[in-house]
Amino acid sequence: MLDVESQKNEAAIRNADIAMYHSKNKGKGHIVLYDSSMICL
Repeated sequence: MLDVESQKNEAAIRNADIAMYHSKNKGKGHIVLYDSSMICL
C-alpha cells in the first residue's frame, strides 16, 4: 500500500499526463491546465 505522499505524487503525474494529451489534441501552441472534468470514466 502506498503512503499518502506517494498517492498524491501519482495523482499529480496522472493529472499532468491527462492535461498534456488534451493539449496535444488541440494542436500546436496550446496550453491546457488540468481540470477534474477531463477525466473520462
